[in-house]
Amino acid sequence: ITLRYDLNYTGQESKRNTFNFGNDDSYTNGILEPALSNRYTSDYTTHRVGPGYSYTKERNTLVVNLSYQYSTLNGQVEAAQTQPIKRSYNDFAYFLMGNFNINQQNSIRLFVMSYTNNPGIQQLNSILDISDSQYVSGGNERLNPAYTHNINLHYNHTNLEKGRTFMWMFSLRGAQDYISQSLYTGNNIPQA
Repeated sequence: ITLRYDLNYTGQESKRNTFNFGNDDSYTNGILEPALSNRYTSDYTTHRVGPGYSYTKERNTLVVNLSYQYSTLNGQVEAAQTQPIKRSYNDFAYFLMGNFNINQQNSIRLFVMSYTNNPGIQQLNSILDISDSQYVSGGNERLNPAYTHNINLHYNHTNLEKGRTFMWMFSLRGAQDYISQSLYTGNNIPQA
């Protein structure tokens, strides 16, 4: 039996300025566009705690871990107006690994796990990034953490006399509140 605690801290800073050059082909007299420029700083702190259990007998192993995760994002976006971004997330995650040897020729290995992907400040920032006019991007203030579940199953059959091995693998992944990107081009660009 184990008890685990992890602490993770990530700090980030970025600055994006957009200039309007009008008809100036020399690109020397640009005027800063505050509505389309931004600077952001963020601090992400994650605390993870949980129990674990490990059991081994002969060539069979079972490992189970559960964890509670508390994450906080404290950030600030400075643009035409200053926008503080503060979020906190409470998540549970699990991990199970089993290695079962049925006999000398047959074995099964099972992995079942989950993890979260919390949105970052860039993904929560609502200011459009038009640094590449063909690929305008912006964040979504209403994003929730993505919660992913994985199941992997491996079966092995080995015939030692003939020197043959048969392997069968199965994998399944599902996500709730999946965080993705959308690209807009041409006339489909949303207006801020």
